[in-house]
This record gives sequence, C-alpha cells and structure tokens, in this order.
Amino acid sequence: MSSISYGSDIGINFGAVMQPVNINNNFSVITGGKAGVNITKNYFAGLALYGMTLFKKELNGTDVNSKLKPTLELNYYGVEFEYYLHPENTMHFSAGFFAGMADIYFDVPVSKDADSNLYVPGYKTGVSNLIIQPSVNFNLNLKSFYRVVLGFSYRFFPNFEYTIQELLHDSNNTPYTLKSENINGFAINFVVRLGSF
Repeated sequence: MSSISYGSDIGINFGAVMQPVNINNNFSVITGGKAGVNITKNYFAGLALYGMTLFKKELNGTDVNSKLKPTLELNYYGVEFEYYLHPENTMHFSAGFFAGMADIYFDVPVSKDADSNLYVPGYKTGVSNLIIQPSVNFNLNLKSFYRVVLGFSYRFFPNFEYTIQELLHDSNNTPYTLKSENINGFAINFVVRLGSF
C-alpha cells in the first residue's frame, strides 16, 4: 500500500460536504463546508456550516391563516474535530465530532391576511437548538493535497420540541409539533477535501 509523507508544519485545508438524509420522514440533502487546520497529522480542528438545500418537501400541516403548507428548513454551524488513524496510508479511517447550534424554522410563500397586510408567521423565524453529530469516515488520499471521504454520521438534537399554534396537522387538526425524534437521524457523508494535511 502506498503512503503519503507529511511534514511538521500545520496544514490548512477545507472540505465540501454532501449528506443524503431522512429528516421528518422526508428524503433531503444537506450540503455545506468546513475549514480548519491539521494541528498534527492525526488531529483536525475547524469550523463548519451546513444546511438543507435539495429535495425539501411541504409538511403534512397547513397554516390556519394562509392555508399554505410550509417546508422545514434546517441550518447549523459550529466546531468540528476529527482524528485520523494512520493518515499516512492512502486508505485510512477517521472519527469526527461536530457540535454547534441549529436554526430550525419553516419557510412559506409570502401572503397577506384578510386586511391585505403582509402575513409573516412566527414559525418563519423559528428556534435555535444544540446539535451534536459524531461521525466515522473512510478516507482516500488521491494526492498529497486531495482527499475524498465516505462515511456515516448521526445527527442529534437533545431536548428539542417545537409546537406551532399557527400550523395544524392535516391528519387530526392539532397544533404541529416537531420533536427531536423527527429530525435526529443518520446521514451518509460525501466529502472532497483540499489543502495541506
């Protein structure tokens, strides 16, 4: 098995991330990026930003005023750490840990109320909550500056519950509630990383 030699300098690198996920019983894709430094050849520390971007679907819930169906939006940012096992090898494993804050809200087309005033429901602002996301990844060093990654992560929102009075479940006309169990879940990680490792 071939290997890549490493110097003693701190390496600066960044990655483009795509994660197919199942959120609130709907398939979606989270995309984002991370940038940071390899403090040593084994340890990475950096900042990351992610968000739902593709295949967002309308909720099974209806706004009581506009009669529209919003879509769930999820964006999160924070710090990320990763430990590489034998990174000098062309193929190697790593374990990662992300912790940060998530903005969870619902988007809906602009509408007006009965008095022709602009209607902006409170759920468009949403709420923030802690998110924790550990991961296990398989890394392939294609060049000394180019690495592709495939792995799994688990998205966890501790103690999250958000009830929205303006939205009613289509099935039973009760206020729409989003809980941790609706947005927790596994993701597949596809990452392209460039820089100095």
